[in-house]
Amino acid sequence: ALLAALARHMPRASVAKAAGGSAAWVTLDTPVDGKALVEAAARRGVLVETGDIFFAVPPRKTRHLRLGYSAIPLDRIAPGVAELARAMADAA
Repeated sequence: ALLAALARHMPRASVAKAAGGSAAWVTLDTPVDGKALVEAAARRGVLVETGDIFFAVPPRKTRHLRLGYSAIPLDRIAPGVAELARAMADAA
């Protein structure tokens, strides 16, 4: 469901399912301010984790998100990804 929603709402992002986990690693097509994206998404009821924390020297702008999905009800995944795509526009 997450991969389908990302393909529909964020088609230019590349997505890799985390091996053995319950998250997807998303590489955005353009860098965004990670803090602004987290805040914009939260205002829309979506919690995201930017990937910059996984870098030894975090970039000023991030292109990576880690999206967990195991605790999200199936029927809320697609609407949440749609809101995340809108939040990216807010953070740009």
